[in-house]
Parts: sequence; structure tokens; C-alpha cells
Amino acid sequence: MLGRNLGRCLSRGWTRRTATSSQIVNVSSAPFQDVKCTTASVLEDGKRVQVGFSDGSAFELHGLWLRDACRDSLLVSEAAGEKYLDRTAFKTIGAHADGKVRTVGVADGGLEVSWASEDAMQGVRSNFPSGFLRMFAPVAGKVIK
Repeated sequence: MLGRNLGRCLSRGWTRRTATSSQIVNVSSAPFQDVKCTTASVLEDGKRVQVGFSDGSAFELHGLWLRDACRDSLLVSEAAGEKYLDRTAFKTIGAHADGKVRTVGVADGGLEVSWASEDAMQGVRSNFPSGFLRMFAPVAGKVIK
């Protein structure tokens, strides 16, 4: 039973069942498709990033959350959808442990992040779609406006 349900969730998105209906939530098709990133700045020496959106909202996101949420092909297998754990070393000290960001910018309506790191991420630029960020920002970040 668990295998069948897991297969359904992976193929069609997460399913939430209620007594009267079933609701499917697919993260790949964000409900904020028309919202674009308009501003981005690095805060607290790279520990946090402030992002403004075209709908007037703004959020502060932790660099470590951004690094964990990154879905670039350098970090995630496109075929399996799983992270390459050897490419993001687990350290307790240094820039990697803090998820520090070197620079941020708006590119193609989304967020482009350059990491301050001592591992394979050094010099790498990661891109985050605006819809993805806007969807998770109220939960993963701090509301600015």
C-alpha cells in the first residue's frame, strides 16, 4: 500500500485527502507564475538575502535555506531528483556551514545567487525561479512587507 501511494505522489505531486475530496499540490507549477523578483540584496555579511517581488511583497531568506533549496544540476541529479551529498560537504565551521551568500541579483525575473564557499560551490551561480521563491518565502523566510 505504501509503495503504491508513494508512486502516486511522485508521479502526480503530493496528495492531501479529505473526507470529500483529494487535492494535489505540485511544486513544479508554482501558483505565483506571474510574480517576478524585482530587488535583491545581501544582508548580515551574506547570512541572509532580502528579496522583493513584483506583487509588492518582500522577504528575508536565510542563505542556508537557499542553499538547501537549490535545485541546480550541480547539486541534484536530474534523472533521480536526489541530491549529490558529496558535492555539499557537511561542515560545522566556515562559510559552507553558514550558507553564506557572496552576491545576489535579479536575472530573468528570478534570483541569481553566488555562494561564498570553500567547497565545490565556490564561484557557482545558482538560479531560483521567482514563483518558487514567492511560494515558499512566507513559510521559509521573514516577511518584510
